[in-house]
Amino acid sequence: MINNRFLITGVTFVALGLMGLFFAFVGTSLPSMRSFFKINIKDAGLMTATVQLGFALTCFLGGILSDIFSKDKVLMIGSFFLALGGFFLGINNIFYFNLFILGVMGIGSGLILSGSNALVVELFPQKRGAILNLLHIFFAIGSFLGPLFMGYIISLKYSWQNGYRALGGVALFIFLFFIFTRIAKRSQDLKIKVSEIRGLIKEKDFLFLILINFLSIGIQFAIMFMIVTFLKEARGFSIASSSIVLSSFFILLAIGRLISSAVALKVSNSKILMFLLFFLSILLVIGWMTKGFCSGIIFAFTGLACSGIFPSLLALISLFFSEMTGTVMGILAMCGGLGGMTITYLTALISQHLGLNVGFILILSLSIFTFFFFMINYKDFLEKELHHQFLKG
Repeated sequence: MINNRFLITGVTFVALGLMGLFFAFVGTSLPSMRSFFKINIKDAGLMTATVQLGFALTCFLGGILSDIFSKDKVLMIGSFFLALGGFFLGINNIFYFNLFILGVMGIGSGLILSGSNALVVELFPQKRGAILNLLHIFFAIGSFLGPLFMGYIISLKYSWQNGYRALGGVALFIFLFFIFTRIAKRSQDLKIKVSEIRGLIKEKDFLFLILINFLSIGIQFAIMFMIVTFLKEARGFSIASSSIVLSSFFILLAIGRLISSAVALKVSNSKILMFLLFFLSILLVIGWMTKGFCSGIIFAFTGLACSGIFPSLLALISLFFSEMTGTVMGILAMCGGLGGMTITYLTALISQHLGLNVGFILILSLSIFTFFFFMINYKDFLEKELHHQFLKG
């Protein structure tokens, strides 16, 4: 059995990178899938919403399972579902069959995210802010490679399904790896777990962070899924050029997470979060107001603004509720997925009836609101974070 901490961490990083690859594939291949399935923007929004729904529900379930069972086995099951979907997506052009397959892949992604977050925190409990940012750099790397790979396949007139088949093969390898791992189990009675979750719902700080996460990560997913379509249809970009913008978004996401990982060792996560929410709002407004090449550059830089938001939220919530790390991280990830599902679908719905330019107003308006909403409790969170860090030495 494999029990080397660094080897398991490395494969965990790759697993989250594969999840990023999948989400980037969906955003990049969406115009091609619209043609293949003969659907409009609203139905394309339903596809991304289905991915997010499966992702959100199993982030919650995966978080609970991570506290009850071995976290590596949660990752193993998630990799299996992602592999299964990768092999079957697009084998026919029946829309609702493929909608189901995307839901299965969303389920796998949710299990991978919740399992990987909980696993690396368990392996490196004293460096949770830094290790979570490093973990999510791999999500950014996978997301960066996704548009380039899928865009290249499409530009050569190959079937977009080939990208998903390759993804399925890598996911299958990760599944087989985690069959042979051994991590100490953290067994907990299910009745006790349900009682703890009820207690969480009454926690004001928990609910506030959940709402911030719903909005901010929902905005990030909306950008990821809609930016290629927006640039192509509202700004006149080609698929190849739009894919480069999306890849640049993820390059900057990775760079930002590397920077955030280093900064988090010296600066509080609350300060990092406050700055990034402000930066994101400014960039979205400028990107929407500009045209052509300049617009593409600004939207690419939103990746830098999004970079440390989710890892910072994860670090805060796992610090404030450290006795329930897997569960609170799972709920946080679930609400991010629900936010992505809701905001992406609403953007697609508005865009279908009023145009993509109007649809993007929703994204930038919610970004501005999220920043000002977070500022309500910013000082309180900063004080509590410093207090917890002092108590932990």
